[in-house]
Amino acid sequence: FIDRVAQAYGITGEGQVKEDLSISHIFELALKEKEETENSSSNTIRKYKNDFKRYISDELCSRQITEVTDIELKAYTQNLTLRLHMKVKAFLAYKGVLNLIFDYAMYHEIIHKNPVSKIKNKIYMKNCDTSKPKSEEKILSEEEIDLVIAETNRRKPWKRYNGYCVYSFVCQLAIQTGMRAAELCSLKEEDISDGYIHIHTQQLSEEGKDGNYYYEVPYTKDEKGVEQGGRFFPLTPAIEHILLENKKAKEALGLTSEYVFCTRDNVWIKTDAYETFLRRMMKSLGFDVTNNHAFRMSLNSNVLIPKGITAPERAQLLGHSVETNLKHYTYSRKNNLDYLKKLLSDDVERDSKTATPSHPNVIQFRTKKESQESA
Repeated sequence: FIDRVAQAYGITGEGQVKEDLSISHIFELALKEKEETENSSSNTIRKYKNDFKRYISDELCSRQITEVTDIELKAYTQNLTLRLHMKVKAFLAYKGVLNLIFDYAMYHEIIHKNPVSKIKNKIYMKNCDTSKPKSEEKILSEEEIDLVIAETNRRKPWKRYNGYCVYSFVCQLAIQTGMRAAELCSLKEEDISDGYIHIHTQQLSEEGKDGNYYYEVPYTKDEKGVEQGGRFFPLTPAIEHILLENKKAKEALGLTSEYVFCTRDNVWIKTDAYETFLRRMMKSLGFDVTNNHAFRMSLNSNVLIPKGITAPERAQLLGHSVETNLKHYTYSRKNNLDYLKKLLSDDVERDSKTATPSHPNVIQFRTKKESQESA
């Protein structure tokens, strides 16, 4: 009777193949359930898969989840963080994979104790790289931005692109607006009106049998799968010039795509193609920073902050939270010593003209004291 009940629940008896309760199989089941029951994007699912491959060893993959102890996981985590000296973000991604696997096993009563709960982040973060990246590793200087613009202008008429290097226009708009690659690819002509760009869609992709399948969704990355109307970016003269030049180039070739940026076949461009172009071009210029994301951070640090635009307004323009803007997008400008010297020199000159004897608080104190004595 016990054997029959066990068999009905997929638990095989002696001499039969055991139910697959390996870490790798449970991960597959957990990821499938997450994909079917939660509003998870294809990028989120893909990231889980990549993180699993990156951080979970073949040996751990093959272990039966019912046999894994907290001591074993602690030792594995200790060795992993010491060996990779990973960033805190990477460590949290590793923990996210473990939580996905073992939470699924707990919910479906495959295990009755969760060993991941014994892994305290604070202990293992000591082995991680907690240093903040330098400006040189994340953003481009104003001079480097000028070089990128010059190079994209140079490439626009190349025969290699049949006289229309669409990616040059995409790159230049990214520099001026800080738009994400996925937002640039899904931008339509109708999204540009009344002096603003309406940024409210993005291009996503999924892996298919015949390669990646690309599709559009009516929300941006920060809206996390829920349509909220997007955001607006003002049309500056520089942006208007880029869009007008791009439109004339399309018309000259007889292109009628509803998308602002399209190929010679009149179809929208793909994020992978744009990012590949950008990476190769940036490397040809000798830059270590080769991704579109650098334009977002460079715009924030080189333009928006020096212009005195507040953190909430910067976050509004770039499409993320104020916390994200301050924590991940705010860097000192590269090669900014001459600028800082000028600011300090101007302050010194201004102070000397006003002939202020000391700190304003001291003056206020003296004035108050003198008025009391006279009274």
